[in-house]
Amino acid sequence: MKKILSIIIASLIISGTSSAAFGENSRLENIDDRFLEYEKIMERYFRGEPREAALTKINRQIDEFNTWVTTGRKELEVQREKLNQEFKSTDTVRKQVDELDEQLTRIPDPTDEKAVKAYYALMSKRNALLEKYNGLARVYKEKETTFNSAVRAFDSEAKSRQEKLEEQKQQTTAEVNSIDLWFKGKNDRAFFEDLNRTYAELVEEKKQTGTSEQDVFIEKAKSLRHELGEYARLEQEKAENGLITVRAVLGTSLESHFIVDTGASLVTVTPELVRILGIADQAGQEIETSLAGGITAKGYEIIIPKLTVSGQAAQNVQAIILPSGTVGADGLLGRSFLKQFIVHIDDESEPKLLLEKRAKR
Repeated sequence: MKKILSIIIASLIISGTSSAAFGENSRLENIDDRFLEYEKIMERYFRGEPREAALTKINRQIDEFNTWVTTGRKELEVQREKLNQEFKSTDTVRKQVDELDEQLTRIPDPTDEKAVKAYYALMSKRNALLEKYNGLARVYKEKETTFNSAVRAFDSEAKSRQEKLEEQKQQTTAEVNSIDLWFKGKNDRAFFEDLNRTYAELVEEKKQTGTSEQDVFIEKAKSLRHELGEYARLEQEKAENGLITVRAVLGTSLESHFIVDTGASLVTVTPELVRILGIADQAGQEIETSLAGGITAKGYEIIIPKLTVSGQAAQNVQAIILPSGTVGADGLLGRSFLKQFIVHIDDESEPKLLLEKRAKR
């Protein structure tokens, strides 16, 4: 039985709400619903490896069904063998009766008293054996009827379970396909960008209003971002040639995750992180940067006041504003930061990226 799967659940696709969708009054009115939607998406697509969990679950159910069928068939085979033994015993008695019937066809001479007496003794023996045979045959027939009923019940239950399992396989296949389609449509990136925009809007509103009513949602945004950052790190670790994802702090407290890219000439940061840091108005002119594999990209220059990774900080790090290509990662940790340290990469250690300050010349 092939282990494949799917459960049709409506895709939760974030449309990528822009800051223009939030007015002075509407922003907080809608924020509860927005974070409820974020939670649904996290649960549906990111937490607990939902795709792998669905496949594991149906495969376990298939294994359990196959085990149940195998065990049930073995038990029926044992019962069948016992019945066969009882049939052989019963048939042995029947053959003995047949042999006596054959002997009883030879009628003795009525004048031979001894022969007549032996004949009647043989007949009595035959009748006793026949009674024994009839009793054994009756018991065997009852057991055979019970066994056949058990076989029919087992076959019926097996068919019912198989139909239910096939339905579950179809549901799981639909579920996995739905998840695959969601990621294929890059809805994961749209979701991550929307979350970061919401985070930026909340931080900006807090600065504008000077109130604390946004704090609970700011903390929720931080928590979801951290969760997605760990998701990105684990996904890279699972990949055969995965990249190193590290935790970082921008400024004094903005927690983030970056992908180490020694092929990138500059650190890259998303527009949302620049807004959260409150330095969007400090963006410089458009510049070009080189990325791994000889790829080049254009974006606006920005100076990050402070960037801390693996306990080592660098001040006024040159960076370029670019969208993130990886969900959970806020950018690339390029050479504009790495060149300030002696870099050690050890896949067996934690953290994997070790930084050592260069000696002053």
